[in-house]
Amino acid sequence: MNRRRCMYCNAEVRAVRKGEHIIPESLGGALSIRNVCSQCNNEFSVIDKELVSKTPLGIVAGQELGASTDGLWDYNAEHDLALEARIVKELDAPVLWPQVVFDDRGPMFWFDLAEGRQVGEERCMREFLELVTRARNTLRGGYKRPRWLWTPVTHPPRRGRFPPRVFTPHSYRQWSNRVHFICRYLKPIDQNRILWSLDNWRPFEGRVKLKECWGSIDPEAQISYRPRYILRALVKIGINSLAHICKQTRVDQQAFPEAIQFVRYDRGDGPSFDDCGFVRNEDVQTLDCPNDAHALRLTHGANWGLDCAFFGGRIGATVSFPGPNHDKWQRAEIVAPIGRRDWQVRTSRVVLPRTMRVEWGDICRIAPSLPVKNVEHRFRLERRPGN
Repeated sequence: MNRRRCMYCNAEVRAVRKGEHIIPESLGGALSIRNVCSQCNNEFSVIDKELVSKTPLGIVAGQELGASTDGLWDYNAEHDLALEARIVKELDAPVLWPQVVFDDRGPMFWFDLAEGRQVGEERCMREFLELVTRARNTLRGGYKRPRWLWTPVTHPPRRGRFPPRVFTPHSYRQWSNRVHFICRYLKPIDQNRILWSLDNWRPFEGRVKLKECWGSIDPEAQISYRPRYILRALVKIGINSLAHICKQTRVDQQAFPEAIQFVRYDRGDGPSFDDCGFVRNEDVQTLDCPNDAHALRLTHGANWGLDCAFFGGRIGATVSFPGPNHDKWQRAEIVAPIGRRDWQVRTSRVVLPRTMRVEWGDICRIAPSLPVKNVEHRFRLERRPGN
């Protein structure tokens, strides 16, 4: 009996629950392929997370899908505090995540006023603290996957004080006993401060004081990522797409050795930073992406080229990688509806010129629709082992 083999490592593929998403699930990708082993699938989560949580694309995804936006802060002028927040597409101002900030004056609970009023501010606060306590106990109980994540902040916001805090990147309607909490801090000593303060905080022993505070309409975002991780994640989307639509071309580590070694191990030179990466937004419009979908264009010349328009063309990227083509087409136009599996694929023998201009640094050119000011853009160019 022929058994399925992983196209990335050639290991036998046993029962898989979801499969490998062609476009990451955190970008709204719903269609998956089944010939990727669970080990490779898990390993890819590192580069997928870099693509969707630490880049301009991550901010767009948070706005479109209501997901967590890593490194986005609101500013409260009255207390001179930077607070964890997210962007909601329909609103001009950022929305706070529920959080406890451990200030010098004692712990303070912050939450979005509209969310709190839906269930009652005091009830919102009590349920939050119950969930925090349960998550805190996962550190003591020897859980393999504690729901408590320590996250040091290497580049704090430029506005406002940034005392340690605990927050959950979930709105009230998403709360359950399984939500996780992120604990941000600047110095290692802050970890003990957070735990001690939580264990000794008794907010309901006296009168609970609630006060309305206005935030800012110009959230501050820190965008910090490793460019090679972004290119690896984009090449993986291209390889996964080929595995789904190609009928004659074999897609595995023998046929695509350089590309797969780059995705799995960051080996080889990889795509060039000069012509691969995020692109100017006006160039993305040539892909004619529907508002509720992603659009991909695969083109084969000397190499494979992948051009992407995400979230209706709000942001795009491009990448190239080597590999064969034994199918009877040279170009594939793909429309991938967000959250649905009914992909539309149209192939052609006509090759269109690729006109994507790469833009790594200017977020206003990459995603001009983002209502984010004070953006700090950082690349982490790290030496690879052995170089």
